[in-house]
Amino acid sequence: MVPVRVLPALRRAIDASVAAKRQFAAITPKARKGWVQWVTAAKQEQTRERRIAACVQLLAQGREHPSV
Repeated sequence: MVPVRVLPALRRAIDASVAAKRQFAAITPKARKGWVQWVTAAKQEQTRERRIAACVQLLAQGREHPSV
């Protein structure tokens, strides 16, 4: 399986939260790919930034999938 390429901004945001980092490491590669695709699917930078913030918050709450 090919490793999931995480955007640098997303990686920094996840790494800044212990709970989000722990959850991101614990979920399956397919689930990680889902989070990355959800963030990168945003066409505008503002939307990407909002999704990165939401991603960190939801991961910290223990969510496995970005079905927001």
